[in-house]
Amino acid sequence: MAVPQHITSKLVNFLTRSQCIHSFLRVTPATKTSPSNLPQYFVSSQHFDLEKLHQHRTKLCDHIIENIDVQSQWISIKVTRHAFFNSTMGYIKDHEQWNGHSHKTLINHNSLCNASKKEKIVVEYSSPNIAKPFHAGHLRSTILGNFIANINEVYGHTVTRINYLGDWGTQFGLLGLGFKKFGSESELKLKGIEHLFEVYVKINAAAEKNEQIRKDGVEYFRKLEHGDGDMSKLWKMFRDCSIEQNNNMYKRLGMTFDAVECESMHFESGKEIVQNLQKENILKFREDSGIGYVDLSSPGEPDLHANLIKSDGTTLYLTRDLAAAIHRYKKYQFHRMNYVVDMAQSLHFKQLVKVLSAIGYTWSNIENLHVPFGRVSGMSTRKGQVVFLSDILDEAKSRMMERLSMAKTTKISKDVMEETADVLAVTGLVIQDLKDRKLKGYKFSWEQVLAMKGDSGVSLQYAHARLCSLELNSGVVMPSEVDLDLLVEPEADRLVRHLARFGEVVHSAYLEYEPYLIVQYLFVLVHLINAAFRSLQVKGQCHDLARSRLYLFHSARVILSSGLKILGTRPLLQM
Repeated sequence: MAVPQHITSKLVNFLTRSQCIHSFLRVTPATKTSPSNLPQYFVSSQHFDLEKLHQHRTKLCDHIIENIDVQSQWISIKVTRHAFFNSTMGYIKDHEQWNGHSHKTLINHNSLCNASKKEKIVVEYSSPNIAKPFHAGHLRSTILGNFIANINEVYGHTVTRINYLGDWGTQFGLLGLGFKKFGSESELKLKGIEHLFEVYVKINAAAEKNEQIRKDGVEYFRKLEHGDGDMSKLWKMFRDCSIEQNNNMYKRLGMTFDAVECESMHFESGKEIVQNLQKENILKFREDSGIGYVDLSSPGEPDLHANLIKSDGTTLYLTRDLAAAIHRYKKYQFHRMNYVVDMAQSLHFKQLVKVLSAIGYTWSNIENLHVPFGRVSGMSTRKGQVVFLSDILDEAKSRMMERLSMAKTTKISKDVMEETADVLAVTGLVIQDLKDRKLKGYKFSWEQVLAMKGDSGVSLQYAHARLCSLELNSGVVMPSEVDLDLLVEPEADRLVRHLARFGEVVHSAYLEYEPYLIVQYLFVLVHLINAAFRSLQVKGQCHDLARSRLYLFHSARVILSSGLKILGTRPLLQM
């Protein structure tokens, strides 16, 4: 068991007061698990005067430390049950007001956090293409990126959340051509992105049969990039429609952004970058195609290069990404920037970093610039294989309402069932997405999203709502002070020890950008809560015992609520 960070300082202070440490750095997280029911920590002995510690270890034991066992490489410190329970539960009480954005959190001020250095961090995530379905990769980027932004805010960093919309490129020239052939403004107002996608499918099918149509699409985009009035008006209509619909989806997901950027904002500055690279002889042109590129080859990668400009003078995605990155650094002066994008884009970000470095932007060589993730397969609805996020959310809510209406344990009225079902649907999607390592792809499962039992988002919400119900209906007033020594059952021991690990788990998730660590922690927490429900009755118990048990359950709810918020879901008070 690793050292709960909130108790580390007490160990350090106690041992330091006893003057048995000549050179103490920090208590090391445990590499062993104690077989005892009491918390036991293993600290490296290299920072202690072992001879003096042998002489004074009996004097060191008080109400905090029960026993110190001095070994050759390790010092085993066994903390008293009373101190451990009171420290853990008191720590949770002091920090239970966290609302998802406060710097006063359950993991601040611990010995592993080193959160004193506050940084400016930019996180780019979600980033759908306008006029196209919000596909599974964008949904995964949205969920994971929201977690990364949340956990950085937990550590006190200033986070700027950016949604970078794909609204530029040759495909929009083809879409503009297609809209004039197959589109309808009345259908666009009625069906929005769905109609644009229908047009896009039709014009692409036509272009497959007629190469001239594809060439005309390229010419349409060239006109757009050179400011053609009719094309600009049509493109703006597509973009505004897409942004409005996507904003409705973000609202349902409970997510917001500090800034919305578009590729189109950066094509002019992208051209300036290309011109400067050409002046400095960094940009080269292929004789066969006229494409402008930067040679990034090295002994390890002899064929690496980055295309930046087409033969007709129009910019490429990488060109606009370069301009966007430089713009953000000038505007936000960030210490770190994270792109939360599919692992298939790894080469793109390698090129981005190398080009930025080649033109003197050394800040691009930052850790985790690209935060990749695996792909989702099998995502479909009753309508078929082409998936819109709105369809996924609507179907998840519909299925959830069916299950809630049939469940005997449902306690909510019909007037709030729709909102509750929507929150449960989002939670199910989020937890299914985050429950494994981010690089691991997975097959989408409706059963997993909607599961009422087992390890699922719904089961986490149900446990939280059940704890809220206990606090409201137990007949016991929530105490400010309790006698935790009354919690003698092994179920209480196991629950408190797990609660004490929350800060450690969050810290690991922060260092690794791995939300699955928190999800798996919460799954275990809910199992321990359910076991405690069966053994630790509150109603009908003597006054002091009922208060102590209620306090324990309340502390578990605080931790569960905090974990759900970090992951990006809204804890339900009833269901």
